[in-house]
Amino acid sequence: MTELGGALWMTPPSWRLFWKLAGTMEPANYVYYSMAEGARRTGMSYGVTRRAWQLLLSHDLVRLEYDAAGMPLRWRLSPHLCWRGRPWKARVAQKNWDAEAQLARLAQTWEQEES
Repeated sequence: MTELGGALWMTPPSWRLFWKLAGTMEPANYVYYSMAEGARRTGMSYGVTRRAWQLLLSHDLVRLEYDAAGMPLRWRLSPHLCWRGRPWKARVAQKNWDAEAQLARLAQTWEQEES
């Protein structure tokens, strides 16, 4: 997990998008709108918003979740940064977030060994 303290890699559009997401998230840190809607809500162009999403994704502050058909369903903010929901569920969400990251790293090494 990337620390936000002294986050020099965060650009002003990334901060703007992050605070908009944090302010509009649903319980369990879910955000149910698209990149285009994020651009509209922040008042930035789609290209700038897309780069801000990519920066947040690359530092594991936001994740995109898919439905069973493989279509993008919703975004989720890291529970390590903030939490909206029942307080006792925050720690479970943090552990799950870390476990998903470990599984993703393990899957990448497994795919590299096969090829």
